[in-house]
Amino acid sequence: MKINCGGLITNEFNDVLLWQEADERWQCPGGALVSGGQLPAARLAELVEAQTGLRVLPIRLVGLYTTAGDTLTLMFRCLQKGGTRQETQARFFQLGHLPPTLDEQQGYMLTQASKHPGGTPHWADLRPAHTAGSFTALRTLWHKLQGAPAMAETTALSPAWEIEVLVMITTAGGDVVVLADGDLIALPGGSVKEAEAPWAAAVRLAQTLAKQAITPQGLSSIYVAPDEPRLTLVFTAVVPDVPSNTATFPLNQLPQTLPPLHQQALADYVSQERETIFRQQQ
Repeated sequence: MKINCGGLITNEFNDVLLWQEADERWQCPGGALVSGGQLPAARLAELVEAQTGLRVLPIRLVGLYTTAGDTLTLMFRCLQKGGTRQETQARFFQLGHLPPTLDEQQGYMLTQASKHPGGTPHWADLRPAHTAGSFTALRTLWHKLQGAPAMAETTALSPAWEIEVLVMITTAGGDVVVLADGDLIALPGGSVKEAEAPWAAAVRLAQTLAKQAITPQGLSSIYVAPDEPRLTLVFTAVVPDVPSNTATFPLNQLPQTLPPLHQQALADYVSQERETIFRQQQ
């Protein structure tokens, strides 16, 4: 899976910043995450400055989308820190009057980002097979005929990332549910399958463990492996009944035999306030 990062950058009128490529196509600022070990927010800040001349600080993750080309797009809300806008290459547009050459999915992601209240990011599958209605299909075809790429199509140089998921399941009383199989004690988790959205993988993995329907309610943290293109997403969920093949522990009494990444995820879950935490995997 490829990974893109995009940014919502607004001015004092809440207009959104777009940048224009040499062929006059308008794009959401951002692009491909190309290096293992680099945090998405840092990569986004680099791209925005190169594309628009503005220095920005990505302050929170507001969207998580699967798009065409087997791509996962991370959308951030950003604050301006300085720099000088390249006026011929970057402009602010009203959300209701975005340029027609902007890809429809990018417009959707920017609109959702502008409405995000904080906390859990909005996630959705925007691949053609998962979008309803002939209008979407016709609009996508029109953009392709015009040569306007989705952000997902700008990732030719992006490596194939391995996406893994952990599911932080808690009881109504706040205890953590872990898989207990002999000497193995761990959070439920595993790799995202081909063409599978990460949150769908979380549902699959949680249901395999809990033997009951579990819906992810939050995205606690995201970890980037230091030396390889691997991303781990930690979703959260609450289970009403404790499955028979599991054990529960209070957050302050977790076993030290948990794998290091699972311990890190639990520690970040305890310290988390509302926003998704990004870290390099230790």
